[in-house]
Amino acid sequence: MKKYKIFCLCIFFFVFILVKNGYSLYLTDFVAFGDSHTSGVYGIKGYVDDFKNLMGLEYNDIYNPGIWGENTFQGYYRFKSVLVYRKPKYVVILEGANDINRGFTINGIAIRIYYMTNIAKRLGVLPIVMTIPRMYNRNGIYASRVDLLNYYLKIYSVRYNFLLVDVSKYIGKELIDSGGVHLTDSGYRIMAQQLYFDIARFYFSKLTSTEKINQINDDVFNNQNLSDDEKIDIIRRIIIWND
Repeated sequence: MKKYKIFCLCIFFFVFILVKNGYSLYLTDFVAFGDSHTSGVYGIKGYVDDFKNLMGLEYNDIYNPGIWGENTFQGYYRFKSVLVYRKPKYVVILEGANDINRGFTINGIAIRIYYMTNIAKRLGVLPIVMTIPRMYNRNGIYASRVDLLNYYLKIYSVRYNFLLVDVSKYIGKELIDSGGVHLTDSGYRIMAQQLYFDIARFYFSKLTSTEKINQINDDVFNNQNLSDDEKIDIIRRIIIWND
């Protein structure tokens, strides 16, 4: 019994030293980082399960540490530890809705999201930021503040060179639930599809010539005769995601 306890203590300290020095026992491809749009809450599913299914990812290929009610101050302080622990290839960042609800400054929200992308780059992780869907209250203040935040994120994505997925332009009021903040199941499905499409565009841009990219855009992404599901099937046939 004594030898068993000593063995367990040795294993514990070995794992502790590994984690402390930046090693992870749980490698993954994607980290989905965010608030309740990511984690889901009270029957709201979030976008992650749809995205995982579209990408053909296994359970261990995507890690969802989303926290309901989180703002970008809270997200910023835990962001690095999540990436160090899981060592992903990509991190999808979707935060800011709770900041807007609490009256935080728009520029401050955008800066904290930018700081997260900078942390990811320093750790060798590709950051992917999503704009947030519009939120609605009786006088429309939330909607206008969301639009302003998304505008800041577009500017910052160009200035600081991170991938921005503008899902907000695809989410109309009919895809937002009665609470005015979260999306319907169809809304989250559309959010996941647009994330999938923009990652595919980025993937193609790194592997093919400009001429080939233009052809793919015409034949797939801009082809009005194809449904979203048909576009997804075509993309799957020409991409091996785990390369």
